[in-house]
Amino acid sequence: MDIAGIVGVCADKTPLPKGVVTVNLYSELYRGPWLLPLNSFSNSTKINGNPILQMNEWLNDAIRFEHDEPTAMGLSTVDKLGKPHSRIVLLKGLDGSGLQFYTNYESAKGREMSDQAHVALLFFWPGLERQVRIEGVATKLPDKVSDAYFASRPRESQIGAWA
Repeated sequence: MDIAGIVGVCADKTPLPKGVVTVNLYSELYRGPWLLPLNSFSNSTKINGNPILQMNEWLNDAIRFEHDEPTAMGLSTVDKLGKPHSRIVLLKGLDGSGLQFYTNYESAKGREMSDQAHVALLFFWPGLERQVRIEGVATKLPDKVSDAYFASRPRESQIGAWA
């Protein structure tokens, strides 16, 4: 991806104030062979009426396509002052109850979700020219499930989660 900084002129040719820098971002022209028919990568021509099943289908496409991080998703929360915060987390499960990911309850995102459970998720698979936006309410998984996941992690990863 090319990123070029342009200093000194706006798009309408008016001079910029001294010290102001604009950035012209290179943008891909999306026209992959899987665009027509819709969902052709998964051999489906329709969007599934069940959003969980559709999400699972597209996630499997991203895995088959060997996307670098098919389970990576942007998680957006808000703090007590209403300021938004986003970060990348990994999807660890998907079923009829929703999407599962894990976090330390005492982390910033854990505290934010405890205070304000409304969150937004974003999956972006540029190689498939797809993105999925999800908005909903975060709830804690049962302690038994969280504890089992934590115990399954390598020791170094467990230590990192608490650091």
